[in-house]
Amino acid sequence: MSIFNKQGLESSLAITTQVGCRNLCSYCPQKSFIQSYKKLQGDSSMSFETFSTCIKSVPRNICLSFSGFSEPWLNPHCTRMVLHAHKQNFKIRVNTTLIGMQAEDIHLLKPVPFIKFVVHLPDDQCLTRIRVDQAYLDNLLLLLRENPENLVWKFHRSSSDASIHPQVLKVLKEHRAQLTYFGLNSRAGKIDTGSKPRVVNHGRVLRECQDFHHNILLPNGDVTLCHMDWSLKHILGNLLTEQYSAIHTGKAYKNLLEALKVPEADILCRECEKDNVKRALPQELLHLLKKKISGEKNLY
Repeated sequence: MSIFNKQGLESSLAITTQVGCRNLCSYCPQKSFIQSYKKLQGDSSMSFETFSTCIKSVPRNICLSFSGFSEPWLNPHCTRMVLHAHKQNFKIRVNTTLIGMQAEDIHLLKPVPFIKFVVHLPDDQCLTRIRVDQAYLDNLLLLLRENPENLVWKFHRSSSDASIHPQVLKVLKEHRAQLTYFGLNSRAGKIDTGSKPRVVNHGRVLRECQDFHHNILLPNGDVTLCHMDWSLKHILGNLLTEQYSAIHTGKAYKNLLEALKVPEADILCRECEKDNVKRALPQELLHLLKKKISGEKNLY
């Protein structure tokens, strides 16, 4: 692939099944999300009926990602939602900490051809605050045995010297599991990652990034812009009352696109670490070349 052409990810809709995550990881802006959601109308836990109604108008080429702004399996209907989505021929991705998941869930999920089944791993300093007890370890072993399609073990490294929880690491090494490591970002300025973010988009004309088509469905049917929008600043519509096609043709979305062109406009994108500054073609090519030479990685 050319350094000047980055293949865009397919569009997706992330499902937030629950407001409030009991993990309360140190690098997750749960408080901001909970306080913002209180200002909206609707239940804090997504019902199966709401889910099934909301996805009716979603095209089947849109991936459904069970992740969003909280642990999906804190909602007891999550496995039923996944199986329904599979029956409706959606492509499915999962991001989970395993908290709330039961052995029966793991067995039921085995036949689903996941695009990815990502498990976020606990650390040894309680930064993730994922409780590692016998129930967790039992689920970890069961998942290793069931080995759902495209299973990925993921650990977020912070600026501290935190590592994977020793009991968890021991089990994973015994089963020769492949581990992937990622850094942290500030979630558009909502958390302190311990390192200063390189924000270059204040007072600049911006361009639409790929996450404009990776939206988040909330338990009340509202759809917010992306996985950076923990304060729910950009609600694009509601799938209980609107078709999915209206989300990217409606007034809220069009206003956001216009605001990208206005350097002083107060939009979430001006706090985001993703590099989406609008540049003329020669400058853009030079910028990409410099990133390639320096080895600078994209945040996401």
